[in-house]
Amino acid sequence: MLGLSGTAYIVLVLIIAFAGRRRTIGFGWPFLLGLLFTPIVSLVAVLLSDKLPNDQTRWGCLWPLVVMLLLLILAIPVMLLFGAAISAFFTTVADTGGMMSV
Repeated sequence: MLGLSGTAYIVLVLIIAFAGRRRTIGFGWPFLLGLLFTPIVSLVAVLLSDKLPNDQTRWGCLWPLVVMLLLLILAIPVMLLFGAAISAFFTTVADTGGMMSV
C-alpha cells in the first residue's frame, strides 16, 4: 500500500479485525483477508456482514489462523536450513562447470 509501513499496515488490519468482532464475520476472517489482500478488502467484508445482536462478540477463524501462523514460524528455520543446503549444492555445481564427480 502506497508507502504504508509494515507496522502501520498490521495496526490497520488489527483495527478492522477488531471491528469485525461485533459482526457475523468475526475477528479472524477480516484479519486473514487484510493480511492476504489489503485492509480495504477486509473493511468491505466487515461492512457487508451483519451486526451481532446484544453486543455479542465472535472470533471467527482465530484458532486455525493462530495454528497456521505457529506452523509457519516453526517452518522458517527448516526452510532456511534446506535453502542453505540447496544453495551450497548449486554453487558447487556452478563452480565445477556442471561436472561433479561422484
